This record gives sequence, structure tokens and C-alpha cells, in this order.
Amino acid sequence: MKKMLLFIVTVAFFACGDEDPINPINQTPPIIDEPALEDQGTVGDLTRAMIDFGFKSFLEINNNTPDDENIIISPLSIETALFMTSNGATDETLDELRQTLELGNFYPSGTNQRYKEIIEQINNDANDDTFLRSAQAVFWNENLISVFENFQDNMQGFYEADLVPDDFNVEAINAWADDNTEGRIPEILQELRPDEVLFLLNALYFIGDWDLPFEENATRDRPFNLVDGSTIELPTMNNDFSFFNYEDETVQAVDLFFEGANFSMTFIQPTTSINEYLTDFSFSELAAFYNGLVNDDMQQGRIDLSLPKFEIGYKRNISEDLQSLGMERAFQEANAQLFNLGQAGGNLFVSRVIHDTFLKIDEKGAEGAAVTAVGVGVESAPPPFVFDQPFMIVLRHVDTGLPIFIGKIMDPAG
Repeated sequence: MKKMLLFIVTVAFFACGDEDPINPINQTPPIIDEPALEDQGTVGDLTRAMIDFGFKSFLEINNNTPDDENIIISPLSIETALFMTSNGATDETLDELRQTLELGNFYPSGTNQRYKEIIEQINNDANDDTFLRSAQAVFWNENLISVFENFQDNMQGFYEADLVPDDFNVEAINAWADDNTEGRIPEILQELRPDEVLFLLNALYFIGDWDLPFEENATRDRPFNLVDGSTIELPTMNNDFSFFNYEDETVQAVDLFFEGANFSMTFIQPTTSINEYLTDFSFSELAAFYNGLVNDDMQQGRIDLSLPKFEIGYKRNISEDLQSLGMERAFQEANAQLFNLGQAGGNLFVSRVIHDTFLKIDEKGAEGAAVTAVGVGVESAPPPFVFDQPFMIVLRHVDTGLPIFIGKIMDPAG
């Protein structure tokens, strides 16, 4: 039975204000003069931008979060929702979106195409035991907004989004979230605001089997040191195998592959406080450090690994975080320029962006794939890698290096 689960939903909401629209009601979508696809960039260029934004968004959220709280985000989920959003944006609003996402020369046409190619590559690397599923939807109130056909075509053609103009209510939206997260996120919304007329949904579902699963009878309680100096007892998994790992005077890190070796999760534990450690990095430095760690620095060798089991949920309105990163105008009722999205009785703007995640880790990857033998010999004992204080985790697609998930685990007990 598969035991590694990751479920994410990101929601971008749009609302209609009372101000007179900047874009006249009867005007057709403006034409944006975008560079040719080959001049915008390659799949590799967009992948590098997405890696940068992943660590950029993580550090921004970390800076705005109390030191003792867990953080679990999916950069890929946030990026997907914002890429979809960019198809409706023009002028300064589009420029801010592109700058926030570190997109360089990319415009919506190039982002759409290269994103589709990246997702196809990730899907091609799936197997029966490890895969990533992405689902998108656009819900809107057809009595209050007319969504342009071009926007709808892009949502279906590049993002395979469900288009739902006739079921704009909390029950339908939550049912969609529930269906696309295997019941892990049954309620993304408690209510719709009176001025909200449309929103975008992305749901990611990752399931993976450890390539080298942990033996269940080797799990035992051991202490975990919290940031406030207190200690709690946690069920801790143990494995004595050859893993890719790295250790110096500042950090211990181990890279655990999922079956098929197309996805991996890296566990990083500094010798000092994780909060102090992260303050030393800019987002580009953290991305470079991580890429160097998993591509160059790690060596395969036998270690005695101890990791806590945990199951954590996380939910955050990331609207202020995105504004701090430079995406300001999209949230301004009178000044947002979402003229390529549709027509309504006032100016369209982003009202809120909600990010909801769930992560569970335990011993087994897949039924029948466990390695149960523990080597005992006369050689010297392998070095211990004991994750008994707050640590960072990154789940990535190996070939592209794309971070699907980034987290800071301060309290595995939740």
C-alpha cells in the first residue's frame, strides 16, 4: 500500500468591484504583442525560472511566518495557478506577474507552451507506484461575468482545465477539491464573498513509494528537539542502507529516491537553528545551494538514518506574500488590468489566493517493494544521520530539478 501522499490545492480568486471599469464593457480582448516562442525561451529556461520562484516564495513565506510554525508549500501548484492567471492580465499587471515569477522573457504564450511540455515530461516519468497528478478548473458566475473564449481555450488547451460556468457555489467548489485530492482537502472554501465572480483552481496529487522503504518493526519513539528548547517523543523510522548523503560542519542532508528514481525527497538539517540558517540565503543562493547539493555534493554511502513519521496539514492565504514579492496591481480593485480574462459590471481584480496542503510520510513505499534485511558486520558502524530537530525538505522531479514541494518541519507532531 502506498504511504507517501502529498495533496495540494491552490486557488486564485477574482472579484468584480463597484468602480467604473478601466476597460470598456463592450471592448474585445486587447492584443498583446508577444515575442515569438523561440525568442521567449526553452523548457530549460522556464524550469530554471520555476526553480528560482520556488525558493523565492518559500523564503518570503518563511520570513512572514512565526519561527515555531511548520511550512508546507507546493511551488508548482502556486506557479500553475499564476500561469493561468497571467493569461487574463495585461500591461503593468502582467509585467508584475512576470517579474514576481522570475519569468524573464516569457509571456503567457511561451509560458503556456513550455509549461505544458514540462508537465508532459513529468507525466511520462510516472509509473504504477510513483506519479504526480495535476488538475485545474475555472468556476465562474455566468450571470455576472462573460469569460472570453480565448481565455477559455487557453485554459483547456494548455492546462486541461474543467470549465464550470453554471455551478458557482461553495458546495460545487469544495466537491471538486475533495474529488481531486482523494478526500484529503474536502473544504477549500467556507464561503464565497459577495463580489467574487470567478476563480481558478489547481490541485496536485503526488503519491510515491520509497525505493528503499523503512522496516516497520524498526520504528520506535525517540526525542525530537523543538525550537523553544522543549522535547517531544515521536515515532521515528530507522534505516541502515546506502543513501546519497552529505555532511559538513554546517549541515547534514540525505536524498531519498522514490521507486523508479524519477522523483526524490531531500531532507536537510542544519547543525544550528533552521531559522538562523535560512536567513543567510537569498532565494537565488538557496536555489544554487540546493542544486549543487543534489547534483554535485552528495555521495552514495551507508548511513544509519533516523527520520520522524509525520502527517501535517497547512493552509495559508498567500495574497500578502505575493504582493510583497511584487505582484501588487493585480490585487487593486480599481487598477488591476485583467482585461484578457472577461467582461463584467466593473473592474476585475484578484481578491485572494489560498494555498492548502497535506503531507504524510511513513515507512513503506509500495507493497512488495520493501527491503527488510539489515546488514550487521564487523566493519565500523555507519555514521548516524538523526533528524531530531527542525529540518527542511524538498521534493523534486529529478530530471528537471523542479521543486514540487518545499517544507520546513518545526514540529512533526503538527
